[in-house]
Parts: sequence; structure tokens; C-alpha cells
Amino acid sequence: MTIPSNREAHTTIDVGSAANADGSAFVVVVERGGSRLVDLPEGLELSIGRSRSNGVFLDDAAASRLHAVILWTGGPEACIRDPGSRNGTFIDGRRLDGEATLTAGSKIQIGEAVLTVLFPTRPNQVVEADGVIAEDARSQALLVTAQRLARTPLPILLLGETGVGKELIANHIHSCSPRASGPFLSLNCGAIQESLAESSLFGHERGAFTGADRAHQGVFEAANGGTLLLDEVGELSPSNQVRLLRTLENATVVRVGSTRARPIDVRVIAATHRDLDARVKEGSFRADLLYRLDVLRLEIPPLRDRPDDILPLARHVLGTLGLRAQISDDAARLLRAHAWPGNVRELRNAVARAATLGGDLLRASDFVMLQRTAARADGPLASVVGNAERDAISDALDACGGNQTRAARRLGITRRALIYRMEKHGLKPAPRAAHQVDRGEK
Repeated sequence: MTIPSNREAHTTIDVGSAANADGSAFVVVVERGGSRLVDLPEGLELSIGRSRSNGVFLDDAAASRLHAVILWTGGPEACIRDPGSRNGTFIDGRRLDGEATLTAGSKIQIGEAVLTVLFPTRPNQVVEADGVIAEDARSQALLVTAQRLARTPLPILLLGETGVGKELIANHIHSCSPRASGPFLSLNCGAIQESLAESSLFGHERGAFTGADRAHQGVFEAANGGTLLLDEVGELSPSNQVRLLRTLENATVVRVGSTRARPIDVRVIAATHRDLDARVKEGSFRADLLYRLDVLRLEIPPLRDRPDDILPLARHVLGTLGLRAQISDDAARLLRAHAWPGNVRELRNAVARAATLGGDLLRASDFVMLQRTAARADGPLASVVGNAERDAISDALDACGGNQTRAARRLGITRRALIYRMEKHGLKPAPRAAHQVDRGEK
């Protein structure tokens, strides 16, 4: 469980199977603190550097204030130029001299940051990997980042609401990693009794406590040579946080009832829906443990922010149930309009429930629970919130002259999420001349 330098963690990434299906392009930025997705406007230069005025801000001493510029004019390629940075820009390991062409899979390295461009693919392309279904641009970018992080031995912290699919992403990371032939184990730290947590994590010897009639391996030993997912790690008690920290620092475990340290070789992925930074501030989670777990951070967006995944996921659920049922247009509208507070888990249950009620064609009336939720959501508070959101979107579109890319940035959401919310509120874009193209912020 050695931690290499960040430069050693940068390896090649395959973006050929994961790109944006709505005609937009994006830049995936992977830094030591995590990853993010940045819009790449068509026909406009995207600047990269240490100045906060850049489209891509890099908090890296090795980056110049204006380090590089990317220009995408549509299609499967983009142009990158270095206007004279101090420490250089590297494309697939070679220092950039002036300009170069970026294609799918090109790796841009600036200091310790690695950037990859996601080019558009054919519409409605669904990517499936290890049970992860991704049609939405944000999900496909997430898969690209996960595949990249898989190549490193560094710990990863997965953040996301309950039900977004953190375990599926962790399993995909494992299957793309050099440890794929080893075991993948998952332990839900919030589902085990406090009295059993220590034994579940680190194991125990025979006679260590009442009922311990034989020796038992903990999940760290059982996952040796592979990957261990510590789900809901934020629920660990203070005493077990100390034990976990010691295990991560020493790469050894000591079973309950033993004094012998056993060496382990495990890649740890932690996951939580909690705000661990806030928990550190309030004193309920150890800062030193967070530093150990949060070497690479990957945030999984909620289902409501990746609406293009909803119908492919619903069809995938029907397939896993062995059903050939189709989803009617009215049911599809209902599914896309629902907020999905329970995320993919809620969607899976809703589709399974509807499939038992419906026939070969699932209609909106088969999704009884969703209709009840929609009816409850029409209350006074929901109406006020909905109107406020609609007004905010309208104001942003007006301020940006109807430009959806700029309006999305103004609102702090993705363009795809903006389009979804526009559809939800019945906001249609104003007619534009045939020569006008939404080219992003100037």
C-alpha cells in the first residue's frame, strides 16, 4: 500500500468508448484533489493556467498563468497550443512545441494535472461497463475518469448520494486496475454493529471474545492482493477510525485477540454520502484519516443531474428481470420528470414494481408510486420552489441572450442539466436564425 508520487499515477486512458452524445465536447481534468468536467465550447478558445480568469484554473505551481489554449471547431479533433509556458505542456509524454492536434485518447499533462478531451459521438450511444449504464455526458465522463484512476494504486474517495451506484463504480475501477485478477470485497461500515465492526475489518483469533470459537479473517486480509470498498466510511466510530488509520499507515492488520501484525496489500476505495470535510470540522471524523482516504476524489452525480441515463437504466432493469416490455411515451415523460431522491436504487424498484403491474407496454399508470409522489410534490412549498427555479432559469437565459452554454455556467450547472430543467418547466428556447450556433461564452 505504498503511495507513489503523483507523476507515477499518470497513465494512459481510453476515452474511445466514453464520450458525449449530445454534440458537445468536454475536458476531463484529473488533479491530485480529484476530477472535474469542463465544457469545451465549439469555435472558441479554452484557456488553461494558474490564473483564475482561465476557463480551466489549475492550482499548480508548475503551471504558468496562461499555460495552454485548446480550440475545438467540431468533429473528433481539437488544436492545442502552448503560448510559451515556463515548464511546458506534454502531449502523450512529448513536450509540445507550438501547436499540436488532439484526438480521442490524447493525454495532456501540465504540472501534476492531466487533461483529456471528450469528443462527441453518435447520438444515443449507451456505454455499459461492469453494470454501469451511461448515456448522459456526465456519466460517460465519470467512466473515463474512473478508468484513469483505476491504473493508480492510490486510495480513492467516492462521494455521492445514497443509491447513485458507488459500489458499481468501485467494482468498475477494480476491474480496470492491475488488481483485476484479485478479489473485490465491499463492507458497509454503517450496516455492522459497533461490537462487530473491529472483527469485521481486522479479523479475530479464536477465544478473543465470547462466541469466537475459531479464528476469523477480516475484510482487509480477505481482500489481500485486490481491492476493498469501505462503503459509508463516515459511519465508523472514533475508535475504529483510529484502527483503520493505523492499518492504512502501516499496511498491516492486527486481529482482535492478537499482537501479531500481518502484512496486507490492498487498494482501498472509501465511499460515503456524508460531507466528511464538515464532519472533520465538527470533530466526528479524524482529519488524518480523511487525508489518507481522500488522495483521489471522485464525485458521482445524482440521477436527476444526468437525465439521459434514466431511460437506458430503466430498460436495463427490464432486461435484468428477463422482460421484453417497452416503455410508453407517457411513462418515459413521467420517469424523466421525477426527481429520483433515491437515485438508481429508487428507479430500479420503481421499474420492477411497474413491470409486475403492466403488460408488454409500461404506461404512466403502471408507475403508481411515482404518480403519488408527483401529486404530493404539487403542494404549496414545491410550487414556490418550482417557480423560483423556473424564474432563475428564465432570468439566466434572458441575461445570456438565450445561449444555453453561458446560462448553464451562470447557474452553476451543466448544459445537459439546464436542458432537462427547461423541459421540466416547459421553457422552450427562443427561435434563432439558421446561421446562429450556441458556441458558449466569449
